[in-house]
Amino acid sequence: MNEVLVLTDEDVQSVLSMDDAIKIVEEGFADDGRDLNVNFDVVRDRLPHKSEGIFGIKSGYMKRTEFLGLKAGGYWASNRGTDVLPHQSVMLLFDPETGVPVALVRANYITGVRTGAAGAVAAKYLARPDASCAGLIGCGAQGRMQLRGLRALFPLQKVVVWDAFPEAVDRLKVELASEIDIPIEVAADAREVAEQADIIVTTTPGGGPVLQDTWIREGQHINAIGADTAGKQELDTNILVRAKLVVDNLQQCMTLGETQHLKKLGIDAAQHHHARLGDIVCGSKLGRESDSEITVYDATGVTFQDLIAAGVAWQRCKEQGLGVRLRI
Repeated sequence: MNEVLVLTDEDVQSVLSMDDAIKIVEEGFADDGRDLNVNFDVVRDRLPHKSEGIFGIKSGYMKRTEFLGLKAGGYWASNRGTDVLPHQSVMLLFDPETGVPVALVRANYITGVRTGAAGAVAAKYLARPDASCAGLIGCGAQGRMQLRGLRALFPLQKVVVWDAFPEAVDRLKVELASEIDIPIEVAADAREVAEQADIIVTTTPGGGPVLQDTWIREGQHINAIGADTAGKQELDTNILVRAKLVVDNLQQCMTLGETQHLKKLGIDAAQHHHARLGDIVCGSKLGRESDSEITVYDATGVTFQDLIAAGVAWQRCKEQGLGVRLRI
C-alpha cells in the first residue's frame, strides 16, 4: 500500500498564484520547444448522454521535471445557472520510476489558472508590448482568468467585455472589482469589443464564429481559447488566413482548435501555421516582428500545462503539510 496526497482546489490555489502560473507555464512552453515534453493521444468528445457534456483525457510526461500524469474531465454546459461549475476535472500524478500514484488533485482551478497563464505568455510574445486595451468576448470563469493573466504582464488602461449572457458580465465586474483598478466597459456586441481592443480574447463555448475577419485591424493580437473540441469554432477562418498563426500543439489544433477549419478552405495547416508557442518561447522561432502584424494564438490546452501546474502545487503542498494523505 502507498499514500496518495489528495489536494482540493483551495489547497492548490493557496500555493499557486497567477504570477506563479505564468512563470512555470512559460518554462513548460520552453521545454516543449526543446521537445522535452511527451504528449500522449488526447481523448475529447461529446457524451451520448442527456447532459451533452464534453469529456476528455489528456496525459503526458515532462522529461525535465519528471512529472507524469493525466487529467480527466471536461465541460458540461447544462451546469450553467446551477451551483455546479460547467468545467469539471481531476488529475492523477504518478512516480515515473515505479508507476505508483502519488497525488489526486482537483483540477478546476489548475485548468483555469494554467489557461489564463498560457494566454498571458502567448500575448507576451505575440501582442504589441504597448497594448493598453484588452477585449474579452465571453465572460465566464475562463474569461476572468484570461484578464488576470493579461493584467499581470501588460500596462492595461481599459478592458472592454461582452457576453451573450448578461449575468456573466455582471459576475465578472463584481469578482474583478477589487483586483483590477482600471475601467471595465460593457460593449453592445462582439464587434464593439474587436474595434477597441489591442488584445482580443475569445472564451466562448465555441458554437460558431463570434469574431469576423472584417472587424480585425493591423497590429491586433487574438487569443482564441474556446475552441478545444472537434467542430467548435470562435473565429472567422479568414482571420487565420491573413494572420501569423501560432498554435499550442499542431496536432491538437488541427483536430480540436480553430486551425481545424483551415481545411475547409483547402489550406494545409501544417504548412500555414508559423510556429508552436514553445518554439517562440525557447527562441528557435520569432514571435511578433512588426507593429502591423495580426497574430493569433490557437489554444487547445496541452498536457504539460496541467502537469507542470499540478506538479509544482503537489511539491509545495507536501512541503507545507497541506492536503489529505490516503493509503490505497
